[in-house]
Amino acid sequence: MCHILSELDFETLLSFIRTRRRFYKLFLANWTYILPRILQSEFSPVEGIFRIIDDDLTSLAMCPPKLLGTAGFLSRLIQICHAVKKWEAIFPALRFSHQSGAASRILGVDENDRLRRALYTWWRFSNHFHGDNLPSPNVRFSFLRMLSTAELYELDDLWRTVQAAVEEKISPSVERVRLILGHDCLSEEAAKIGWGHGEENQRIARTIVKLNPADMLHFLFRRHTYATKMSLVREIRLRHPSIEDNTEVLSWALQAVIAERFRYLAQQKGERAISRRRYFPADLGFPRCSGGILDYPAVRWEKIRIKFSDDGSDVIANREVHRLQIYLHDRVSRGQLMPLSG
Repeated sequence: MCHILSELDFETLLSFIRTRRRFYKLFLANWTYILPRILQSEFSPVEGIFRIIDDDLTSLAMCPPKLLGTAGFLSRLIQICHAVKKWEAIFPALRFSHQSGAASRILGVDENDRLRRALYTWWRFSNHFHGDNLPSPNVRFSFLRMLSTAELYELDDLWRTVQAAVEEKISPSVERVRLILGHDCLSEEAAKIGWGHGEENQRIARTIVKLNPADMLHFLFRRHTYATKMSLVREIRLRHPSIEDNTEVLSWALQAVIAERFRYLAQQKGERAISRRRYFPADLGFPRCSGGILDYPAVRWEKIRIKFSDDGSDVIANREVHRLQIYLHDRVSRGQLMPLSG
């Protein structure tokens, strides 16, 4: 029976063990045998899931027996897997929402692998840098420098998709509301729906995107259940009391590390490396029709991705890093959830 359960896909396994208490108990007693094959086949790179739970873990084999025996560990693992499956389902709709209908599609196998890798990185970054304490810019740089150039662009693709979704579905600006409802809608009416203007709206969005991927899913899927802005803000504050201490720090750090990576490539490989910007552009335009998480249209372009898939390093490549650190530190403003006019 355990072997049969290990051959099921993740969602079917969860549905099956809920049908009978006997099956559920069987799963609890043997989950360390049942889950690994499912994790390997559906959640690769699987080490990313364990590093969300603990940075020192990369597999079940590395987990201390005392930790494996706790219900909390299994519950956390299943929660993460469930969130990953939901992100796989929702991401194409979010990613292609700003492109023509002809461009909309489901993700391929390799694209889902890149999505999961970027998702695991975002989750870990959220755990480390979007919590109660804000480490120095150098710590954030070190975290991102360990990513390859290809992984940096995958993360950027996911992150920009999330930011766009927040600005559109959770906290749209007054201007966006008027654009959707038409300019016959009065500013006063739009202000009741919208979340401020200009910089204030951007600050609110940069505060909300500090949510971890699981919480972000909740508010993307269930935004309609919060009748007022205040009820939504109250729920976010209840889950994360210190979320308004500052705004997100991933955007600036990610852009700075990508710029640093290109300077490093130019120093190490000469100006010819700049030609790679066709595949990894410096301006990080969004949404792009290929690259990042998405496949390139030509096989020869994918070879470029492979070439830059293992060049991550915590090497400080130039003297401008200290100045960038100070700049990034100064760019972190206090967070805000409720518009002043709301």
